[in-house]
Amino acid sequence: MSTNTATLQSGAKMPLNGFGTWKASVEETEQAVTAALRAGYRHIDCAAVYWNEAAVGTAISKAISGGVVKREDLFITSKVWNTCHATDKVVDSCRQSLKDHQVDYFDLFLVRDIGVSNYSVALLVDTLNYARIKPSVNQCEAHVYFARPQLRDVCREFGVHLPCTPSSQRPKGR
Repeated sequence: MSTNTATLQSGAKMPLNGFGTWKASVEETEQAVTAALRAGYRHIDCAAVYWNEAAVGTAISKAISGGVVKREDLFITSKVWNTCHATDKVVDSCRQSLKDHQVDYFDLFLVRDIGVSNYSVALLVDTLNYARIKPSVNQCEAHVYFARPQLRDVCREFGVHLPCTPSSQRPKGR
């Protein structure tokens, strides 16, 4: 799989095609992430609220120990849930997610407006007009069947990267 990347404000290279784990059950997450890593995905998108981070961590750990991938070649994204935005809760949430993922660091950890998740065009434009520190990323579902051209145009105009992270859960029969 070829990997197009975007350079973030930190200089980090973020693969624009990511594998999303939203709505994937714990049982299917490890298998799906393992298959994604074998297929060449290097950007894995997760969140504590998905309730499957430990399964993601198991798949990543096995892929690293099995020589499928090196940690430095992965770009792992997670995010703090809305009820954990207080400083002490953000730190605890991040530490728990790191433990669940069995990694020492995240490449992108979405917290409010530094990296944003699922912002609509209106909310993103409002944020960009008022935020002192502009977000680098608006991570949301976008793919060939859900292209979101208006959101892509706004992101491009303001220099916000829009990684494609389709949900791994698909309706039955599709």
